[in-house]
Order: sequence, then C-alpha cells, then structure tokens
Amino acid sequence: MRNETVCMGKTLLAGLALLWAWTAVAEDVVVNITSAEDDYVIASTDDPYAQALLAGDKANRLYKVGGGRLVINCDFLTAGWKGELRVHEGFVRLQNDNALGTSDGGVVIDKGASLELDPVNGKAQLVAFENENLTF
Repeated sequence: MRNETVCMGKTLLAGLALLWAWTAVAEDVVVNITSAEDDYVIASTDDPYAQALLAGDKANRLYKVGGGRLVINCDFLTAGWKGELRVHEGFVRLQNDNALGTSDGGVVIDKGASLELDPVNGKAQLVAFENENLTF
C-alpha cells in the first residue's frame, strides 16, 4: 500500500480574507508520498491528481511533499496546464517531454528536493528553453 495523500484547498492570491468571488483563487494540489521507497506515477490526464490540476482555469499549483518520488509521465502541455510545480521534499521525475505544461507557472525546487529528468522515449531533449530565462 502506498503512503500518499492529496489535499486541495483555496488560496487567496493576495493573502487577504476577502470574499472569494471578488478575488482570484487557485487550487493547491498537494501530493504527499511519505515513504522514500514509494513512487506514485501520473501516467495520464485521467489520473485523479492530473484532473485536480486541470480543473477550472488549469492554473492549479502542484506541491510535492514527503520523501517519496512523484513520476510525471503524461502530456500536461497539450492538456493546457499552466500552474506552478513546487518540489518541497523528495523527488519529482519527469518522463515526458511535456510533463511541465506551459511555462506560465514555473518550477521551484526547494533545498534538499530533486527534479529528475528521465526521458523514457529515447528523445535527447526533455526540456527546451526558447526565449525564456533559466535560473539555478
């Protein structure tokens, strides 16, 4: 049995407690894989986590916590996901050229966390940077 949980909640972008109808909101999708020995694979946009990310305006943020590994092996670019990926703990492995979606949301990798590039389809270019800044 995998040790994982999903949490979704409204976050006010301005951080103010205003009526949410008047404030831009985004959903936070938290993937918690607690055991370092466990992996969870998002293999298609039919996955419950993928469906949560693609809800609404498709700008929902993905937060990875816990010591385990989240593997993204689906095409979020074609699906239109434009949210942020934040790797707070553990590992996120990308196994699809379009796993990160659009470049609107960006990627943040916290200290001690890892982003792994693992193209399983044999292509040499998993990440392309065209007219965009790359900062480490």
